[in-house]
Amino acid sequence: MKKVFSLLFLLSFIPAFSQAQGDSETGLLKLKKEVTYWSRDSVQKRSEGFLNTTGFSAIGQRQGRWVYWYKNGEVEEVANYQKGQLHGRVTQYYDNGQMKVDGYFKQGLADSLMSAFYPDGSLAEKGCYKQGEKVGKWEYFYENKKPMMVAEYTLGDSIEKLLEYWNIKGEHLIKNGNGKMMDYYVLGNKKVETTYTGGYVDGPFTEWSPAGHVYTKGVFKQGKKEGSWEYRFRAVDKVYKVANYSGGLLEGPYIQYFENGVVNIKGSYAQGKKEGLWQWRTTDNVVDMEGEFQEDVQHGKWIYNYPSGQLYYAGTFERGKKNGTWEYFYKDGTKWKRGDFKEDLRQGFWTIWFENGVVSHQGEFMEGKEHGKWESFYDSGKEKDVGFYDMGQMTGAWKGWYPNGKIYYEGSYERDMKTGYWKYYFDNGKLSEEGAYKIVKKTGVLDEAIYGTKREYEQSEKHDTWISYSQKDYKKTMEGSYLGGRQHGKWIYYYPGGIMTAQEITYKEGRLHGKSTTFGRRGEKFTEANYKNNKKDGDMIIYDNKGKKAAHFVYKDGVKIKDEIYNRKYVYGKKARQ
Repeated sequence: MKKVFSLLFLLSFIPAFSQAQGDSETGLLKLKKEVTYWSRDSVQKRSEGFLNTTGFSAIGQRQGRWVYWYKNGEVEEVANYQKGQLHGRVTQYYDNGQMKVDGYFKQGLADSLMSAFYPDGSLAEKGCYKQGEKVGKWEYFYENKKPMMVAEYTLGDSIEKLLEYWNIKGEHLIKNGNGKMMDYYVLGNKKVETTYTGGYVDGPFTEWSPAGHVYTKGVFKQGKKEGSWEYRFRAVDKVYKVANYSGGLLEGPYIQYFENGVVNIKGSYAQGKKEGLWQWRTTDNVVDMEGEFQEDVQHGKWIYNYPSGQLYYAGTFERGKKNGTWEYFYKDGTKWKRGDFKEDLRQGFWTIWFENGVVSHQGEFMEGKEHGKWESFYDSGKEKDVGFYDMGQMTGAWKGWYPNGKIYYEGSYERDMKTGYWKYYFDNGKLSEEGAYKIVKKTGVLDEAIYGTKREYEQSEKHDTWISYSQKDYKKTMEGSYLGGRQHGKWIYYYPGGIMTAQEITYKEGRLHGKSTTFGRRGEKFTEANYKNNKKDGDMIIYDNKGKKAAHFVYKDGVKIKDEIYNRKYVYGKKARQ
């Protein structure tokens, strides 16, 4: 009945590779030339044009003439832009060089003359646009260059007025907007049959599927659907849906089916909008969801079910937004969570349960974010965590426990980050680790190669003295300081018992830097070495069991250069071969 030609314009894409080449100025606008390529070899262009570099709202947007190419080197499109929107003449081409579309745009919308062509260069359609809509008379042609139809369009009216129509055989079926439309598939079987009066579809309308059965059947009244319409599946001769219309708008009962005959959707329309009770079912004839609509938005009580038919969750909508109490359930029907919504956001006290009925966690929401005291529990009912939120961010004192009821951790949060002194415990309540956290500001790069921008952010880091304890005797295993979240300064590592030092190691921002010493259980030195930036640098001495030097080497930047005991120097590379 009507053949539509799609007008596809390439508005945006992600280039494989791009680079800027020079700058150009036009009046007050400063433009930067932008060239993209199909591959990183920088040979085959993909696009070329200018980007705006001035102004308040159009920086980085396309400006002026842009050219796009296919991979084979043929021009794909020549377009003009103003502040990132198509503005002016736009021409598209097939990859064989033939023109595809030629038209004009105004501030991003098709405007004025437009012509479209087949790959062989013959005219497919021509007419005018205004504010992105077809207006006035349009002419359409078959690929054999014979006329197809002449239609008329009115701004703001979506209904096409058909003035003339010829079928592929050249038969003039619609004259001056009147006549009988008969369209056929390639093999000759019927496709569409209807009547036009005064340019509009008027009267019975029938459409057949390629398989030969009626696909769509109903009545038009001056171009608008009227009364009951029946639609059937294309592949099988079964009812797909039955809809009712008034003046082209859906009005009254509406029903849609699965291929097995089970009702899929059932409801009613009023002036094209869903109204009243609607229900959706599965292919097994189980209610999937149902609820009320008011002027096409959810309004009233709604329920949602599992595929088994068991209630999943239920609550009330007000003008399309969740409001009031909502309840959620596990597949076996036991409660999962419960709380209130206000304007689609969780508000007030919420409770979440394990499947065994024990509370999992509970607390307050404000404007959809956790706010105030929150508690979580193990499925045994014993408390797991307790703390506070400030509009979705953890804040203030927090405390946690193991399943056996023994304390697990205690400390404080600020803006969702750990801060101040924290203690961690083993599952018997004995100290495992303790130390301080500090919130610091950082500067990060957001893919600077592309955007050239950085951002500031905050994060929590270990800071100052930290001590760790053994799970065997609960004595110290090590202690030292952190700076910027990394070990810094002298760290002491202990033998079991937490009294005798096993190692003393010096760090600088997480890297070995300075003297490191190892000791025996009686306090005697085993080794001592000097490090610089994580590499041995300076003296390294190994002692025997009598405390005398067994070896004494000198290192430079991680490389051994001298044996002090045997007065031997080490030479590497070219000098050593000479």
